[in-house]
Amino acid sequence: MKKHRIRNGFTLIELIIAMSIIVVIISLAGSMMIFSTKSQAAVSNEFQIQSDMRLASEIVNQELRYSSAVFMLNEHQFEDSSDLKSGWSYFTLSDDDKEIVHYIWDKSTSTHRQVSLVRAQGRLLYSLNFKGVNSDSQMIEFKLDGYIDGSSDTKVSVSSILNALNAALVDDSGTPISPSVTLAYRSDDIPDSEKVKIAVTMVLDKSGSMGYEMGGGNHDVRISVMKEKAKQLIDTLADMDNAYISLIPFSTNANNPGAFLKAADNKTSLKNSIDSLNANGGTNAGDGLRRSYYQHVDFVDPDHEVLHYTILLMDGNPTFWPSLNGSTNYYGTGNISNSTSDMGGNGSTTISGSMSYIELFSNGYIKKNDSTQTVFMKTFVIGFTGVPEEVSRAQEIANYHSHSTDDRIKGMYYAATNSAELEEVFNSIVDFILSETWHIYGPIS
Repeated sequence: MKKHRIRNGFTLIELIIAMSIIVVIISLAGSMMIFSTKSQAAVSNEFQIQSDMRLASEIVNQELRYSSAVFMLNEHQFEDSSDLKSGWSYFTLSDDDKEIVHYIWDKSTSTHRQVSLVRAQGRLLYSLNFKGVNSDSQMIEFKLDGYIDGSSDTKVSVSSILNALNAALVDDSGTPISPSVTLAYRSDDIPDSEKVKIAVTMVLDKSGSMGYEMGGGNHDVRISVMKEKAKQLIDTLADMDNAYISLIPFSTNANNPGAFLKAADNKTSLKNSIDSLNANGGTNAGDGLRRSYYQHVDFVDPDHEVLHYTILLMDGNPTFWPSLNGSTNYYGTGNISNSTSDMGGNGSTTISGSMSYIELFSNGYIKKNDSTQTVFMKTFVIGFTGVPEEVSRAQEIANYHSHSTDDRIKGMYYAATNSAELEEVFNSIVDFILSETWHIYGPIS
């Protein structure tokens, strides 16, 4: 009888095949698990991003609900964080477009505190748009889109209608070509913009030294540069429908100051007056400041709030001061004698006497700060020369015009050593005025 051999176990080939099949199964299962995990993570991440975006929308809505003024700014009005303005809070994109940022104005530190409402997520970029629902509405359309860098396809999107229900002013500067991308707001009590006037005295040095070159290697003639930039300043102020200018040229005296004229209606005549200035005489900055003060005192309007500003430009230290017969300081409202023998100073060695007059006049009139004070004024002092020691006392003059506790009375000093710097100084002064008239012009410079 034939015997059969009993097989025990697997051959090597069978074992290899079985192990290969197991590996394939495990790989497929692992891939499916990884795919599932990644898909779940992606869904979870996208859900978190949408949640953050919706939360950002709610925060914007809550802040606007209690704001007094809202301005929607296009990309030309607000390009990046360098365009932040004092007193204003902002909702906008971070400079790299990867975050939604809330810049909160902190009055106690005079700085903006940055809070990220939607944080950066890998290659995800954002676009942000605001749009007024209509011209007389407090409703604002809000749209926030997220997309992958390099792609124009929207990955996540949130939109809503915001309501600035307590705002007295909602302004949209966007256009179809350049939509609003930033929202600026503030919560101060807002005055009536139609009841505010801006009064600016331009106290301009026309002493003999203004006929000199700037100095310090700059050969431009001082009075020529001043004329050019002063006329540009007049054009800028004329764009404000409520700005009024009084021209007060000074040399040995500041007699016959110009009346306040509405810049928008009189810019040609104001600029012609600038062109007519000639350089001669001494430097009686004290008389220029005296006449400026009384111009402001006389510029009263019971139907309007008036904001008062003096711009003093000088290219040298003061050497004369108003006096009666050369012996008694004069603080009155009228002209002084054209004769140097009838006023204080001799034009060369009496800087300290002239500075003393300016300090006394400022303390007794500009910042007396009692029940009789009718004018609260900001004074901008410009040292205009390429040789700084020639105007070494200009900073002191600015200091004389700052009150220790009342910020309505403030002096500020600027140095300008050439044409470009003077233009920059004038622009800075306009920015300051705009910041105080925010309810009219918003955070737009």
